[in-house]
Amino acid sequence: MSSDSIDQLQQGRSGHYEPHHPPVMAWVWGRIDEIHRGPLGMLLLQNLLFWSALALLFTLLNLPVRPAMLLCVGLWPASLALLGTIWKDVQMAASLLAAFSLIYAAARLSRRWPLYLALPPLFYGFAVRSNGVLAVLPLAIWGADVGWARSLGRTRAWLIGVGATATLGGVVVGANAALTPGRSSYGFQQAMLHDLVALSIVRARNLLPVEEPALELERMRALYQPAASDPLFWPPDRGSGLHFVGAAEIRGLVRTWFRAVLASPTAYLRHRLRYLKCLVGLDGHSHYPFHQGIDPNSLRLVYSPSRANHLLMPLLERVKDSWLFRPWVYLLCSLASFAWAAWRRSRALPEIAALTTSSLLNLVSYAVFGPASDFRYLWWSVLAGVLAPFLLAGAMKPIRGVAT
Repeated sequence: MSSDSIDQLQQGRSGHYEPHHPPVMAWVWGRIDEIHRGPLGMLLLQNLLFWSALALLFTLLNLPVRPAMLLCVGLWPASLALLGTIWKDVQMAASLLAAFSLIYAAARLSRRWPLYLALPPLFYGFAVRSNGVLAVLPLAIWGADVGWARSLGRTRAWLIGVGATATLGGVVVGANAALTPGRSSYGFQQAMLHDLVALSIVRARNLLPVEEPALELERMRALYQPAASDPLFWPPDRGSGLHFVGAAEIRGLVRTWFRAVLASPTAYLRHRLRYLKCLVGLDGHSHYPFHQGIDPNSLRLVYSPSRANHLLMPLLERVKDSWLFRPWVYLLCSLASFAWAAWRRSRALPEIAALTTSSLLNLVSYAVFGPASDFRYLWWSVLAGVLAPFLLAGAMKPIRGVAT
């Protein structure tokens, strides 16, 4: 558990939710904590979502030695390394995997009922990440296409998918508003302030909306990193850093950001491309590939590694900065699988197209407003890249239309 995980558990126990972490996830954790106190219940939830989704998917795939292939996906280092950490990114990916598997079941079984079962994990995946809407949309459209394209036509079916996404979004907004009345974290501000610092360095003048004596230009140069905004807010030398902007100042921040970007579009794009290069691992490094242990906390949670953990962690440490933890490898794998499916007119094209589009839109959301280059941010995209070749190989039989 990282500090983020601990904060969410504290909120779940206290019933006071802050919007800088997904309130719905903290609420769910609080309810699970009432049944079994501590992190185990939430850890079981995300693993149940992940492994049951894989089991359903590989049961339906027409592949040899399916149990072995299922274990190959689940025990792949990039998959396994994050399953033991309770993070909103992991919960989102596990939820979307569960929804994907249920939609795939609807397609293979020619039944609509799995589509309705896919709605709760789609909602939860949407709720635990503010940018989850982009990853959810292609899955919702594909699900609607599976269920209603034959009876209503593709255009109307896709509109149903868009409408379902909008409805889920409305429910998420309503749930968050109910749990955090009148409070907002304005999560996009961290990326905007990161952008403004980068542009300030290029233009050699402070472009922040409010002059901060503690963050003069030389201080910006010392703290700025393309890969992450964290050093600007939590400096490693414990000196003064950038402060988050309050609600009253958000409009000024947005106006300042737009003016700065429009005045220096090339510098802005260069900065975001440097960040994107780090995010996908093209800079030759893996950024925060996984978390070990439990951070110091006031909840009296103590890290007690098991024998399996003692065996596994040294192995992961050896490969954590290898290609296994480079998101670009998995993005390329998804794109290659999609290209092959389209070229060969594979029966797996609809599901691979939905999975690849969801994976890429997840990347796009971070390319614009990503605050750091943590591997966990693209874990859904990584899982998509691992699964896509298996979907391609398993498309041996035609997928019939859904029964009405």
